[in-house]
Amino acid sequence: WWPLIEIPMLIFFPSDNPQRLWRAGRRDGRESAARRRDGCAGAVSARCRAEFAGPSRRCRAPVFVQSFEAANLRELRTAHRVKAPLVFLAGAGSPYNDPKPYEQYLAPAGLRELAGIVDGIGPEKGLVIPRAADGSLGTPTSLITDAHAQGRRVHPYTFRAENQFLPVNLRNGTVPAEYGRILDELAAYLAAGVDGVFTDHPDLGVLARSLA
Repeated sequence: WWPLIEIPMLIFFPSDNPQRLWRAGRRDGRESAARRRDGCAGAVSARCRAEFAGPSRRCRAPVFVQSFEAANLRELRTAHRVKAPLVFLAGAGSPYNDPKPYEQYLAPAGLRELAGIVDGIGPEKGLVIPRAADGSLGTPTSLITDAHAQGRRVHPYTFRAENQFLPVNLRNGTVPAEYGRILDELAAYLAAGVDGVFTDHPDLGVLARSLA
């Protein structure tokens, strides 16, 4: 038996790659990029209103809406007037149907452009602290400082405890599925100034924060 407790939570509502997924669901593929974007943004906007807005909302936790597409987030903010905090996810390459690579979006000029649209960024964790040449955890980039200069939060992804996902200097043994020193990895990112993290192990994330 476990006692019922109440704890504060944040909910991240993922729209991820809406244009690509929307087009994948269309057999004819004939609609325009603008229509795909509008349809996806409208669907996210409607779900946000149903779940998180107004007196009849079913969820009362703070919610963030995240996407790998800047165009999608811009549409949510301007055309659909979504007031929930928006998070721009970033990784390798570029957003779907967008010639601008993530690298440019995360440069100081790109962050200034995003500042008028989003409340935070969710970069792949290697964009915040890359691996060194030997596979160990390296030195933080300027991304956190640059984002904070624009008043944007930084929530990197995804922290996993298994050795196969950790820098080589934070692994325990040689078995890929065994847990390594994820607390040390999280501590390094917290010390670098991240505002939050995406992790498959929320209990370890909370523990790392309490130890920081």
